[in-house]
Amino acid sequence: MLLKSMILYCLLLLWLISSLTAFTPWIRCYQSTLNNQKSSLPLVPISEFRSEFTFLDKTDSYRCNIDQDGKFHSSTNDEDYILAVVSENDLPDTAQFVIQSFGADAIALSQDLNSLERALIAPSVGLLNSYSGLVAYAEVFTGLRYRTKVRSDDIQAPKLMGDLEVQVKQAEQSSLILVVAKPKIGSEWQVDIVASIELRLQLTDAKIPFTLPWLDRVERKLASLVNKDSVSPSKNLRPYLSNLCVEESHRRNNLGRSLVRCVEDVAKTVWGYDQMYLHVDIENSPALNLYKQEGYQAVKGRRWQPFWAGKAAEIGYFVKRLQ
Repeated sequence: MLLKSMILYCLLLLWLISSLTAFTPWIRCYQSTLNNQKSSLPLVPISEFRSEFTFLDKTDSYRCNIDQDGKFHSSTNDEDYILAVVSENDLPDTAQFVIQSFGADAIALSQDLNSLERALIAPSVGLLNSYSGLVAYAEVFTGLRYRTKVRSDDIQAPKLMGDLEVQVKQAEQSSLILVVAKPKIGSEWQVDIVASIELRLQLTDAKIPFTLPWLDRVERKLASLVNKDSVSPSKNLRPYLSNLCVEESHRRNNLGRSLVRCVEDVAKTVWGYDQMYLHVDIENSPALNLYKQEGYQAVKGRRWQPFWAGKAAEIGYFVKRLQ
């Protein structure tokens, strides 16, 4: 039990340090986003890459509410949103949108801790979550910036060279993030984001990724040292779908389904892979049903479950063979 508490403390401390180091350089971005100050957001329309993949040339029923020009026609108004690749200047608003979608509280105590462990850990968690708005923004923004560090304004596959350890580090910085957005009314410098999705390469060991990838490497190292039998080592990097968010007023119109199909097409036709992985909370019925309807199946016998994982070990791990 003492070892479990020590590991939890270490992970909390690493998370806090990584988040706080982001405060100074990005606090102005946070304030600017909250205050609706002017910022340049040069979204790159996905239609610029239509010759590289096939999604925009599919049938209307396959694209759902995304048309052949990469525009989403909202059912709530007559304005068009564009499906676009996120570039560096879009990251502050993207981070804020992700936080609004998933919630700002960053840490929840594992439900299988005993009363003593909860008493030891709870004060630290409470302190961190009391600053959850700033902490979450700093962490999410820094994570997005790191994960797109070597991503140009394109949809090409990550360039991987060297041994597996080096390839993992290269993949960590090559995420492709797509958003559905439009300029704010009366402003050519700001946009409203109503949906987002991320495509990356991830090891197929069922680990749920942190926002900051270097923490994944730390946790994998810990797991390999203290809990070898509870994790499934992997030597494969495969496409991984994450951070699918749709603004509440735009749900129930297949926008999420469109984004899933779009990144699947990129993974298949541009990146050259025939599988896609993801995690989904099995208690989130809308998300679970969407993925099942799209052909995702649970990966049998594979979960990330070192003894400190708690309820995270129950998160569903799914895979789909891309046709």
